Amino acid sequence: MVSVKDFAMGYLLGFTLGDGTITVDLRRHDYRVRWFINPFSEDDIALFLKYMVKLVKHRVKVNDYIEKSSRKRTLSVRSKDLVMELQCLKSKILDEPSHIKYSNKSMLLGILCGLIDSDGNFEYMYYSEPLIRLTTSNKRLHVLIKYIAKELKIKYFASSGKRFLVFLKLRRIPYSLPCVKVLRLKLSRNVRW
Repeated sequence: MVSVKDFAMGYLLGFTLGDGTITVDLRRHDYRVRWFINPFSEDDIALFLKYMVKLVKHRVKVNDYIEKSSRKRTLSVRSKDLVMELQCLKSKILDEPSHIKYSNKSMLLGILCGLIDSDGNFEYMYYSEPLIRLTTSNKRLHVLIKYIAKELKIKYFASSGKRFLVFLKLRRIPYSLPCVKVLRLKLSRNVRW
């Protein structure tokens, strides 16, 4: 059974690991998490991310703005509870990825979907089979993605070098991933998996 709240927390954590920052300024009592989104054609991801925040902390305000310096669309939340929970989960799973096997499947699926929506790209290789490519320069995140794929029984292959790559075989996933980018691909190509 899928827990929606666990999926939502996992999604926020995955998006934070992919394209987010957690800031804690104890002097000013400022606890903030920010997610960076491509300002062009990513409205659906921004809406989904806002919805995930509301599922986890329904009284939290999500600020949505374009940063002047980088021209990136940014969603920002100031909430001590949310920041501390995300920071704790982030430290726990990056420092010891083997703890993943003790997490529930809803949380793992959420983390993977958050990573896909923040850092995932689609590629077509091997007879036009769609693959999801996750690229990172962080070795611990690379190991984490492989652990999650293994726990969720998703076929993948990985390569390493200066940048670490993990390719998830989309057609071989035994269920439909509830990620914005995957749903968008299916709708645009009228694909049935």
